[in-house]
Amino acid sequence: TNKNEKENLTLVAQIGRYPDSNVETNPEGEVIMTFLESGDIVIELLNLVGVGEECTGEKEDAVAEEGCVIQIFYGKSCQDSNSIGNPWWNGELFESNPWVNVTYSSDSLRAVVMTDGNGYGFRTNKGHAVGIHDASGNRVACGILEEGLSSLPEDGDGVTPPNCDLMCIQDVFDCGDGFYAGRDPCNNCEYRPCHSRGRDDVSGGNDRGLRGRILLS
Repeated sequence: TNKNEKENLTLVAQIGRYPDSNVETNPEGEVIMTFLESGDIVIELLNLVGVGEECTGEKEDAVAEEGCVIQIFYGKSCQDSNSIGNPWWNGELFESNPWVNVTYSSDSLRAVVMTDGNGYGFRTNKGHAVGIHDASGNRVACGILEEGLSSLPEDGDGVTPPNCDLMCIQDVFDCGDGFYAGRDPCNNCEYRPCHSRGRDDVSGGNDRGLRGRILLS
């Protein structure tokens, strides 16, 4: 199985504290990875907390090679560091780890398009551990990538909106300046608003939209 798999499917991981992590917080949130037919991976974070506030989504702001990086690992368990293993990527397609250029924003307001992904498609990545690093490169959060929808958000009255289970086309809108907006299943699959860098060019419902910058692997 390789990057030529013709798929456009999504994996979701509920993240928690990385085993043996020395962080004082309890990381929570979701990692959403959509595997496009092109081989690219669209990576989104939802309700991310507990990983520190130092990560901006810009590689130069990290203080270590794996600082502010999110990456898939070889292992399929978050029980201990030995089970998680090393970063997972296709050594026949890449000379070095492509994940080191995939950085996230602590405020969960960026989506990242990983060009060519890790060289594997949806089926091959399913069930693997995904890890989040803090700005110093420490592994602080871990979760297992499973097939399915993201957990449904609740509105202010604690009632799940009825249309949040829509299956949206997994494409992105070009907001300009390298930023992109995905579709919102809670707003009839309209594009999320482009709030990054002061932009608000796309009609859409709420501020949960995850925008991002393309980072070339």
